[in-house]
Amino acid sequence: MTEALYCYPFEILCQPLSWWSSAASWAQAILSALAIWFAGSFAMKQAKLARKEKLSTYIEILLLADREAQSASRHVANIPDGAPIVISDIDGARPVFAKIAEDLESVSFHDLPHPRLVTVIKDAAAACRTLDMHYEKNFDKPNAIDDWAKSQIDEAQEMLKNIVADAVHLQRTL
Repeated sequence: MTEALYCYPFEILCQPLSWWSSAASWAQAILSALAIWFAGSFAMKQAKLARKEKLSTYIEILLLADREAQSASRHVANIPDGAPIVISDIDGARPVFAKIAEDLESVSFHDLPHPRLVTVIKDAAAACRTLDMHYEKNFDKPNAIDDWAKSQIDEAQEMLKNIVADAVHLQRTL
């Protein structure tokens, strides 16, 4: 006895009933696999977006440190050798290197979105500590800043500039 044919509407496709049950099983398997793949890719995109947002936050802190360092470096560069300096007149605001260094040092390295960011954060904190040591200790005090301190401030500012460039490059690669 021949197997009964089941025809698709308008008799476009006519196949035995056993073929249709097999096709339904295959369709279910394929569609289940696609659903799992889409769910996984959606979760991965969300995780990647969260990493980028976290990295953007750290980059904003680094940019703040860089802006403060550039301002400090410009201010100190205009001081004649051996002249007394009152640092409070830098853009009308006190630099915040100690606070930025504290914030960077308090970052848990396990929470960083990328392992390369560990050295970036550590180096930025060290540069901020150097700037704090050479710059903020003279805040509102008429002290002379020697050439060595000026060079340390310039080196720390240049280091922060390079750190920001590294962090921005890292953000583009994520």
